[in-house]
Amino acid sequence: MEYKRIEGKLIISLPERVNESNAKAVKDEMTSHINGSATLDPVLDCTELKYISSSGLRSILSVQKKLENKKIILKNVNKEVYEILELTGFIDIFQVIRSVPEISIDGYEKIGACINGIYYRMQKGVMVKIYDKGVTEEEVSAELNLAKKALTIGVPTAISYSMVKCEGKYGIILEEVKALTLAQRISMHPNELIFLARKYANMVKELHETKAPANSFPSIKERYLKWLAEYENYIAPEKWAGLKTMVVNMADSDTFVHGDLNLNNVFMVDDELMLMDMASCGYGHPVFDLQALYASLVAIELDHPGYCANTFGISARDGRLFWEVFIETYMGHGDAQSHKKMNQLLATHYMLKEQLIDGMKVANK
Repeated sequence: MEYKRIEGKLIISLPERVNESNAKAVKDEMTSHINGSATLDPVLDCTELKYISSSGLRSILSVQKKLENKKIILKNVNKEVYEILELTGFIDIFQVIRSVPEISIDGYEKIGACINGIYYRMQKGVMVKIYDKGVTEEEVSAELNLAKKALTIGVPTAISYSMVKCEGKYGIILEEVKALTLAQRISMHPNELIFLARKYANMVKELHETKAPANSFPSIKERYLKWLAEYENYIAPEKWAGLKTMVVNMADSDTFVHGDLNLNNVFMVDDELMLMDMASCGYGHPVFDLQALYASLVAIELDHPGYCANTFGISARDGRLFWEVFIETYMGHGDAQSHKKMNQLLATHYMLKEQLIDGMKVANK
């Protein structure tokens, strides 16, 4: 049996068989390592496990009963072992994560790309997103779960089915979206820009009227505070203190927030708009969404001329025009001064993200 300590978890790799001949030894060894790593959550990696008997199940149950506030996770459980757990009722005692099936994309048509992966058409109505190498199983699993939860509260997004592996990378099988992104639509039909900006603004307004249960989605504010804590030593102290104060003082809200509203993450499906990439979604103040769109269309272009053309295939002028029409529609037809104040507010919050990104770059050198 092998043991690893990764991100607050004790990963225990089970042998190929756990039965009468080794159940007690497995139990004693697990108990010893779990007791010696009391602060870590125990995860039993079942990648090699092909069979488990009743005595093997009892040995794991015995270990579970000694854990007060933790639930043993059984990970990478194959079909046969899963059926045993289901048949015996042990599926309800442990947290069980089935093994991720391996697929091949040979012969699949590449139909699109995003910041962290590539989309392929598998069959009629079904596509797969293969993430870039380095995107972890945990990150992909989290996005899959968030996408499913977002759909259940009415967020317009594609149906996500299951996770897969492909040549050492992870992926998600999901409903095929036969449509252009907003960026592609504007690039191909620039005369529709104002219409699309207004349509998007109305969709985002409706999105920000959706409540996201705190027990189902992560807090955007807490995410930013975590990032700040991680990179405190890589940001100038006075800037860091100001950024933390900004986040702490942000009004709390149970609003659903996508987290990365840019023109490549929204599709025009027939007459409706559909959001993709749920990895950053959560709940919090809508300003987190607005600053992301403002940054992608205005702020980053000011710092890096050509960003809109390279990222969205549109000019800097069209990017700013889209933003101005969007924010005016989103806020309602208020006076120019109120729109100016909103832009100043979003520019300030963009500085928060910019400083965090700079801190991450320094930390990762």
